Amino acid sequence: MGDSFQRARGEATNCLSSLLSRDPRGDALESDLFSLTRSSFLPGLLPKPSLLAQPGPMVAPGENMTLQCQGELPDSTFVLLKEGAQEPLEQQRPSGYRADFWMPAVRGEDSGIYSCVYYLDSTPFAASNHSDSLEIWVTGKVLETSVQVTIL
Repeated sequence: MGDSFQRARGEATNCLSSLLSRDPRGDALESDLFSLTRSSFLPGLLPKPSLLAQPGPMVAPGENMTLQCQGELPDSTFVLLKEGAQEPLEQQRPSGYRADFWMPAVRGEDSGIYSCVYYLDSTPFAASNHSDSLEIWVTGKVLETSVQVTIL
């Protein structure tokens, strides 16, 4: 393999190792198996996940929100990322194709640009690229929509 590919793979592996080495509480997640196979992670082999916000990307302070990261393989580990954050926000290993990242009582600080990735923690140790970015706005008030009904 070429030097540039090896360098890119090494950088991606280091990034993945950093992302996967801590859970939201800062506890170590590495197992002996993961330690032995860390250099075998192949980022970009899995299809890119999708990231959606429920009820939507714009919410008022104090409201609850769920960010849903969906991949194409069941029983994967999903990681939620926020632009500018030094560490991943959270990671989950749901039994299915989707992780629901619950954000109770959002605040202005929760506004920002989010993405997610997912990976397999068994052979072939593949990982996805980042989802498309999703911008979240925590605003002073929720935009209201009105429906006009005409009775004939």
